[in-house]
Amino acid sequence: RATSPAARTVPDDPIAGVWQALELAAAAVGVSVEDLLARTVKLVHGTTLTTNLLINRDGARVGLLTTRGFGDTMLIMRAKGRVAGLSLAERRHYRTTDKPEPIVDHPLIAEVAERADYKGAVLVPLDDADAGRSIRRLLECGAESFAVCLLWSFKNPAHERRLKALLGRMAPGAHVSCSSELSPLIGEYERSATAVLNAYVAPRVEGYLRALRTDLGARGLGVAPLILQSHGGAAHPDEVIPIQTVESGPAAGIVGAKFLGDLLGLPNVIATDVGGTTFKVGLIRDGEWFYAGETVLGQYEVQIPMVDVISIGAGGGSL
Repeated sequence: RATSPAARTVPDDPIAGVWQALELAAAAVGVSVEDLLARTVKLVHGTTLTTNLLINRDGARVGLLTTRGFGDTMLIMRAKGRVAGLSLAERRHYRTTDKPEPIVDHPLIAEVAERADYKGAVLVPLDDADAGRSIRRLLECGAESFAVCLLWSFKNPAHERRLKALLGRMAPGAHVSCSSELSPLIGEYERSATAVLNAYVAPRVEGYLRALRTDLGARGLGVAPLILQSHGGAAHPDEVIPIQTVESGPAAGIVGAKFLGDLLGLPNVIATDVGGTTFKVGLIRDGEWFYAGETVLGQYEVQIPMVDVISIGAGGGSL
């Protein structure tokens, strides 16, 4: 039986897979890729690059700066850290569970002298000289990307901003993720995890998006591509939060299912998404999709909004 051609993922060069898909789309309407792109008014792109970086543990070497006395926050986690994100069946076998492999190695965690209270009032001013010594140590340990999470910084981000500026001078070109910018919410561990995971994936994701935008523009695309996000929306490449591209494809599927349901007058929809590795399901009830009550990535609880899509089995490639 004849089958429709499909573009395959190219793990070593994801952009090559994008071009394969565009070539198939152009051939389907009888034009060249250049002509297709020149006539395109909107291009929306989803990627599994972030998910793959987390699964394969192939991200950047992250250095973490935190308030003195709180350097073990990421390692201690919450009490449920060893079972976070696991199914009920997996949790029943508690003795076989364990905490995840650390994203940040202990030598790459540095504490700085500073402290604010729960209202954001500064109790201990940031010591720039001390902070500089901590940054130098992280650089000597091979830090490539940096996460900054200070106690109560969501109430007063001034010290995090100063550390970001200091990193800009001492490690020019390195990515810096500040918890107060990514997730200005209570929850010290979750803010730390969000900043660390973003710093972990950001260099590869940002480099990929820059190259993609350049290549598309060189072959005729006159608009910036929009990048799908885990919350179901899309962002300009310059405004993308790298960690929020995780699971963006399934999220977009739910948004598309809602759109189709609205057209058909169906307020309650069960949407399925079958990929190469997983079979996922999401619900639309009374015309609305749902957001996950908690977001867990590799057993780390993070503070990013994510459309609620549940994996219930293996995908076609796995089978």
